[in-house]
Amino acid sequence: MDETKQLNQVKDFARTDGGILGILWVIGFASLLANFRYPLFGFLFFSIIIGTPFMIGFRLSYLRKKYLETPFSFFRGFTYAFLTAFYAALILAMAQWIYFSWLDNGFMLEQYRQIFDNPEYKEVMEAAGMTARELKDAVRQLESIRAIDISLQILYSNIIMSLLISMPIALLNRRS
Repeated sequence: MDETKQLNQVKDFARTDGGILGILWVIGFASLLANFRYPLFGFLFFSIIIGTPFMIGFRLSYLRKKYLETPFSFFRGFTYAFLTAFYAALILAMAQWIYFSWLDNGFMLEQYRQIFDNPEYKEVMEAAGMTARELKDAVRQLESIRAIDISLQILYSNIIMSLLISMPIALLNRRS
């Protein structure tokens, strides 16, 4: 199989696996929201976050075994790992934009207000040097952020993290 066909196949696998991972990330985001009411969902959220590099690595290992007759380069592994996480990040960003635009109705801000109004949290923040006024200003700033801005900021963060986790995954899965 020539190099172009192999790279296209890597991209196809990344698209498929990115879709699956994106759905998992949306479930993780939903569990983060549910965590405000039912703390056990926080475990699901962190499991998905921690499990992401392992899932990508496992799927990359499977893909590498498909190319037993040829070397599997760092570039191919990096391409697969990055694109998988990139496609997942796009799906998550769309889901978050939909949530914050039409479904949230101030739920997230209200949860943060409750956390900030908690006397124990106030003590911790005052010990860190923040005043009650600064906490209220922070909530006001959060209120002014548009849904698309929140989604894009999280998308950018996920792309940066994708770059960072793709390198070790590709290094561990390369083969000469």
